[in-house]
Amino acid sequence: MSAQEGQSKLGAEEAQSPLGYDLVSQPVSGDGMPMTGNAVQLYGLLTPTIAYTKSTGARSPGVNGPAAVRFASNGSFWGIRGTEDLGGGWQAIFQYENTINLGTGTNTNASGTFAGRDTFVGVQSDKFGVLEMGYLTSPLYNTVGIYKFLGDQLPIASTTTLMTTLNGTSLQFNQRVAGAVLYSTSKDSEGLVGHFLYSNNQSDPSDDTPAGRVYTLSGSYGAGPLYLQYVYESRLDQNKLAASGNDWDHRIVGRYSFTPTFAVAFGLDYAGSDGTYGKKAAMGDGRVSRQAATISFAKNLGRHELIASYGIARGLNCSGAAANVSASCLTANQSSTGAQQASLVYEYQFSKRTSVATYVSRIWNRSQGLYDFDSTPVVQSVSARSPGADPLGFGVGILTTF
Repeated sequence: MSAQEGQSKLGAEEAQSPLGYDLVSQPVSGDGMPMTGNAVQLYGLLTPTIAYTKSTGARSPGVNGPAAVRFASNGSFWGIRGTEDLGGGWQAIFQYENTINLGTGTNTNASGTFAGRDTFVGVQSDKFGVLEMGYLTSPLYNTVGIYKFLGDQLPIASTTTLMTTLNGTSLQFNQRVAGAVLYSTSKDSEGLVGHFLYSNNQSDPSDDTPAGRVYTLSGSYGAGPLYLQYVYESRLDQNKLAASGNDWDHRIVGRYSFTPTFAVAFGLDYAGSDGTYGKKAAMGDGRVSRQAATISFAKNLGRHELIASYGIARGLNCSGAAANVSASCLTANQSSTGAQQASLVYEYQFSKRTSVATYVSRIWNRSQGLYDFDSTPVVQSVSARSPGADPLGFGVGILTTF
């Protein structure tokens, strides 16, 4: 299913929601560009929101997150992309994409680099597929936009944290990959398509050890109202949980459109970190893993759209030397590190490019749960969060594409 199919209607006009989804599928990372001939395009998405957040119910002696009203730029970006016709069914493609903070007028990329989003050069062919090289969204990261109907927007209303972290600790699976090569067997995600990403970022160019190596294998299938995708990703030596280890993730996502105006999306995730845990005499091999699932429903009613989402993260499973190395991995606490989240979004479309959206979302952590909202958390640092605190957030925003 291509990005142009399955979109909702505004009267007789075909309209893409500024929230960035159609009712069946998003384009998969590496799908290439729908532009033809020799063309250059300036494009972007602006999504300023005002959000209210707080947390309650922290387990003693922890503290609740204070109530705060925040301005957030939530996934706003601009970019330049283009194609060149090479003949014989081949095109050269390029893209330069960067984040925007609408509240300050600055770049919001944490590294301070000017190109904070997908930036690459590549080639594409209807027959041979797509090859991209640069700073890229992995097929795993791209699935976030498949299972939640929200793209990068309205992160408070998204179940992203439950699906991409282990009790609040990120293993970077929702981060883009530097120095990456991405190949897809087709120019779009229709039919059965394979995707492969590889990056061998070494910490020392004189050292042949592949520190920080990333690879992703994925297969997707789109036909009629159905879209399915499986992804496996491995990231070595990140030292987020395990030292000198392998962080890995298996994920299945899908969408099904019951009617042109009603669809369901889902995601199943099994992630973990294998490697060295503990110190000195207690040091040894171990594993920390977590299972999670989410489901979302989208309903279009003319200019009105409703999205309801639910997510659940099960408690951590810590084995080997990983057991008992932290409060979350204590045998008595592992089953209490889970969480649930429910969200509701309402959008009114003024046009095919501009809408206003309002939302409410709540996370219910178990007694040792540390989950928080995605890019607008109640408490910025995981280490500063109080076990069992339940974040609440709601807000309103304007979304426009160009």
